[in-house]
Amino acid sequence: MPFLAEVIVDVPTMQTDQPFTYFVPTALQDVIEVGMRVEVPFGDGNRHIQGFVTALPEQNTYNQSLKAIVRVLDLAPVLNEELLQLADYMKETTYAFKITCLQTMLPSVMKAEYQKKIRLKDLTHPIKEQYFQTTDELDWQTAEELGILNQLKKLRAENIVELQYLVKNKNKVKTIRYVHSLLSEKTQAAAQAQIRKGAKRQEQLVELLAANERQTVAFYTERGIATSVLNQGAANGWLEFEEVEAYRDPYQHRTFETTTSLALNPEQQTAVHAILQAEATQRSDVFLLEGITGSGKTEVYLQTIASLLEKNKTAIMLVPEIALTPQMVERFKSRFGEAVAVLHSGLSQGEKYDEWRKIERDEAQVVVGARSAIFAPLKNIGVIIIDEEHE
Repeated sequence: MPFLAEVIVDVPTMQTDQPFTYFVPTALQDVIEVGMRVEVPFGDGNRHIQGFVTALPEQNTYNQSLKAIVRVLDLAPVLNEELLQLADYMKETTYAFKITCLQTMLPSVMKAEYQKKIRLKDLTHPIKEQYFQTTDELDWQTAEELGILNQLKKLRAENIVELQYLVKNKNKVKTIRYVHSLLSEKTQAAAQAQIRKGAKRQEQLVELLAANERQTVAFYTERGIATSVLNQGAANGWLEFEEVEAYRDPYQHRTFETTTSLALNPEQQTAVHAILQAEATQRSDVFLLEGITGSGKTEVYLQTIASLLEKNKTAIMLVPEIALTPQMVERFKSRFGEAVAVLHSGLSQGEKYDEWRKIERDEAQVVVGARSAIFAPLKNIGVIIIDEEHE
């Protein structure tokens, strides 16, 4: 039975504010999941856009006119079932397009860019020798720079070339390049025998490789060994490179001194007990903590969250942007360490993306941030705290 997917496409109009049905190619049938981003053809077929898989119908009725999904843009869903339901709620209550709601939930770098290309269809046409020698495609920007858009427009009318819109992913993962030594004590002498006389940097490289099993490329460049020398070492079989993913941590240069729970006064104990009692009975409830600055509200938050973390639940702490001070972040980081992810407008796009990925990968269980942090892809949320709720 053919495999189908319902996809809401990246076109915010009344006519497209509904899922479209696409055919899932055999190669993607074991990969595709609800909540993934996909690239799909739209309109005349030359236009490719981003979409979100909202359902995989169990009962499929195949229609030969259906277009096929081009590719998946993720290895795992970027929107969980709860966020998809939240998008439906937002659509109904705010009268926004559903695609707009879904895009709002993701970091900016996960919003697709669209790239225009001109593809040569008639490979026998003389223009191939002029502009399509090495490839059958030409970037729109390159065509603009060459001043040939008018010429290509006429060729398009003659069906010699066609215009394609392709989806370009912006979410770049930061990596650190490592060098793995392949030399042992036995092979070190053989490597040194390979080196031509006077190649001091290669001699230095072999000595360092023999003494270091794994180091960053920066370790070698700081010692005067150029990338070209490392590449030659790889060609000689002395080493191999490894790209290791690294988070852009906005707090990597900060040290947070670990803190422990403070003794609660009777009013604080009453508040913590009431909140945890509601959670224990799976009762959705709202509590208002009223107290002057310094009265210990934050300690109530921290101890409530600590209890929920012990039950493998997660927590969101929403703070007005102006109140999201370094002191607030420090209170949470000092208590919960690496379990805390921070989301606010002061982070770079790359830092926001990496904080989001830590949450999505279950590496962070506590999210502290401004209003948009409510869209953090947490699972099994135990408590949502809105600090300074009057703001």
